[in-house]
Amino acid sequence: MLDDKLTNTYVKMPNVWYDDIRITNEEITITLLLYRNYIQYKSVSLCSIGLLLDYMKFSSHNNNEIIKNIRTILNLLIKNKHILGLYDTYYNIISVEDVKDKNYLFYVELPIPPTINYTQIYDNELDKIFIVTKGTNLNKFNIIRYFVACRRVINSQSRFGFLTQSKLKILLNSSRTIQKYNKILQDDLHLIRYCSDYITAQKHYCTTFIGYWDEKANFENQLKFAVSEQNLIPISKIKSNTKRSIKQKIHKIEKDEFANEDKLRELEMYRKKYGEL
Repeated sequence: MLDDKLTNTYVKMPNVWYDDIRITNEEITITLLLYRNYIQYKSVSLCSIGLLLDYMKFSSHNNNEIIKNIRTILNLLIKNKHILGLYDTYYNIISVEDVKDKNYLFYVELPIPPTINYTQIYDNELDKIFIVTKGTNLNKFNIIRYFVACRRVINSQSRFGFLTQSKLKILLNSSRTIQKYNKILQDDLHLIRYCSDYITAQKHYCTTFIGYWDEKANFENQLKFAVSEQNLIPISKIKSNTKRSIKQKIHKIEKDEFANEDKLRELEMYRKKYGEL
């Protein structure tokens, strides 16, 4: 059996990365994977494009496009100083263009990991995400970026945090995508807990609250405190009030025997939009 030290390995991600829009989702994902084999005393990681494909659970067939994408990402990482150099196994300087075979082994020189202000991203958590997205049309890079953001905001003494709607729009531009990721990370993989069931008194959607999956009691206590402190209202209550109001409007129009065409069109619109209330 593998030692716990090997099964609980992690990468130290600088805290400032998670919402830095200068770093793409692809760059963050590949960088995390490069650090998996980091040799600290040499400041290098042994790598191959095939290894990156394997980590991300991409199909072994028809992957020319993703290989091309990985080459582009590596060049971007070099340009942005997240990779300090590439070397062959004899430590001769090479370029991405020299890596013609996906199974060609090379060293990647990386910056020394931070000793403060970092978030631990566990290898086995990334593995779970890549496995669940295997063979699907889910964007692996986007869900990893979102998971990294979740881990960052709960990396605190309270072990509880939140992502605002504005922050989420920067990282991912689709609320439906975020809902899908939340379901995967919570219900399927048990990596996080989340709640986005509250709204502000001004009826503005508020933050998505996030915690650790295995710390249910703490999550519920922290959520209760946040709701009370911010005077938030359950969305279910807003929906209930809206439903009641619409029912009243429909009932009023139906009873009005002198309702004009505009009122009748309004009634039909309510029925089409809300169905049987």
